[in-house]
Amino acid sequence: MGHLFQPMDGNRPLKADPRLKTLFCLGLLILVLSSKGPMFPALVAGLSMMGLLLLGARPGLLIKRLWEPLFIILVLIAIKAITPAGSEVYGFSIPVFDGVTVSIYKKGLWEGIFLGIRVLGCVTLVLVYGFTTSFLEVISALSWLRVPRLLIDILGLTYRFLFQLLDEAQNIYQAQKNRLGYCGVKNGIRSLGILAGSLVLRILDQSQALSLAMTQRGFEGKVMNLHWGQWSISQILVFGAIFALGVLVWCM
Repeated sequence: MGHLFQPMDGNRPLKADPRLKTLFCLGLLILVLSSKGPMFPALVAGLSMMGLLLLGARPGLLIKRLWEPLFIILVLIAIKAITPAGSEVYGFSIPVFDGVTVSIYKKGLWEGIFLGIRVLGCVTLVLVYGFTTSFLEVISALSWLRVPRLLIDILGLTYRFLFQLLDEAQNIYQAQKNRLGYCGVKNGIRSLGILAGSLVLRILDQSQALSLAMTQRGFEGKVMNLHWGQWSISQILVFGAIFALGVLVWCM
């Protein structure tokens, strides 16, 4: 999750109230998920990709962020395509298994494509939100939405330790690699097990040290004090107009 809230190239976020951006993103996600056809999710995905490029996201890094969702989309399409539904479009046999035939069904194929477009629309929309909103702004917006305080504090601590975990993993991996710890399958599995165990021990030590430090400084159960600014009428009108236009397209 952490990489979604880091600018892909440079630092040019959209200067807007995070509460408005959060409500706008949630509203569009609801529209995408409830759309009855592929036009609206495809439009959202295309505009989101265009917006990311205009905001300065590098195409190579953007593709890197999207390859995992695209792989999931392809798997979903394949599963839906071979699920018996409607008329058969094409059938072929698998040479490895004698007499086994796999058929592609037209209805299932179109359902899979529609589902994939819907997933792509949601993913690109979340990428735009993460690219234009810092993690602190996201936490502030969630607090304004009355998300339980305990959950917000856990999210903040998790976000902090996530990058420490990545740094520790990279340092341990580089040290093992320099000592030829991944030469061969057997050594690689052994080194990977040592890496996982070392990470668990280091994170436990750091969490205990953090807990002791917070207790000594008078921790009373609130990690962050979040404040909200005044609403901007111009931003409300802009976001409201764009969302109303989206609703009109969704109704078509």
